[in-house]
Amino acid sequence: MSSWKGKEVATQEQYYAEYDESLAGMDGYYAGDLTNATAPSTSTESETPTQTVLQSKSIRSEGEITLQGPIQVAGSVRSGGNVTLNGDFDVRDKVEAYGTIDVNGNLVCDGKMKAYGNIHVAGYMSVGDKVKGFGKLKVTGTCEVKDLEIYGNTTITGFLKCKKMTLYGSLTLIGENSGYQVEGEEKIWGAIISREEDLDW
Repeated sequence: MSSWKGKEVATQEQYYAEYDESLAGMDGYYAGDLTNATAPSTSTESETPTQTVLQSKSIRSEGEITLQGPIQVAGSVRSGGNVTLNGDFDVRDKVEAYGTIDVNGNLVCDGKMKAYGNIHVAGYMSVGDKVKGFGKLKVTGTCEVKDLEIYGNTTITGFLKCKKMTLYGSLTLIGENSGYQVEGEEKIWGAIISREEDLDW
């Protein structure tokens, strides 16, 4: 057990070291604080508050990643566990997690997204390339994707738009204002269900 703990500490130190380089020159922020970093707001009586956007080259961890935006990532976000994104995020490359991906706010990802667990979107998500999820997809808000492939069930409370969609499970639309649009190829292997209220998924 002690050898595992030693590996965990080494991993955390490596994780923080990668952030030190990507956050160089950002006064008041340290690598260890990034998982709970809140962008500062400055205000005077005559001005409206403004937020500073954090910038990072890439974010990687063997464990869970929880971030508070606004953050711009020039590279990718990769986790050996879950990824939780709270706030506004702009990721130029891909987002990948061996657990779940939770988006609470706004995410614009220019590359791909892959999750071995569930994907939950509460807000807005735009992915410029393929989204592949081996678990379930739950959208509460708006989701725009180029190519969507989900192995579990998909639940939409809001709107889903994609050019190509492959769902191996069922598709459930919650509420009369929920819907989806597929510009190209559409394959849904499960049932398409409409409900007034969401059930526990």
